[in-house]
Amino acid sequence: MRLTFVTGEVTVVILQSGRGSAGSKSEALSTKGATILVAEDDQGLRKLIKAILAPAGYDLVVASDGDEAVDLGYENRECLVLAVLDAVMPLRRGVDTMKALRAFCPDLPVLLISGYSAEDFLQELDERTRFLRKPFTSSQLLEAVRQSLGVVET
Repeated sequence: MRLTFVTGEVTVVILQSGRGSAGSKSEALSTKGATILVAEDDQGLRKLIKAILAPAGYDLVVASDGDEAVDLGYENRECLVLAVLDAVMPLRRGVDTMKALRAFCPDLPVLLISGYSAEDFLQELDERTRFLRKPFTSSQLLEAVRQSLGVVET
C-alpha cells in the first residue's frame, strides 16, 4: 500500500507491504507497554504518526504544542520511555520542550523531527537525542523510534 500525505509544506510517503509492516507481531512484542509522548503542531501529521506507531504496539500520549507536551509528560512521567518532538512548534520549540521534560525525566530519550536539517539543531543535541528529517517513511520513523529506545531487532 502507498499512502502519500501532504500537510502544509510537509509531504510524508508511507510504504507498507504485507510482511514486516508497522503492525508486525515481533515488533509489537518488543514495544509492549512502551509509552511515547508525541508533540506535533500539525494535526494531520499527528494523526499520521499515531497511525504508524500505535499498530506497532506503542502506547501514545499526543500533544499539539510544547506546553501541552510538558504537561502530558509530567502526568505520564512514570511510564514515559520516549518523546517524539517536532522541532518547531508554537509556544515552545522542540528543544525547549525536551529540556523541560528532562527536568523531571532526566534520562528521557528524544526523537526530534523537523523539515529543517539536523545542522540547525546540532548545538542542542546530545547522546540521548536523535534527529529525523521530514518527510520520512513509516519504516524510517519506526527505525528511528527503535534506535532511540535501544531496541535491537532479532
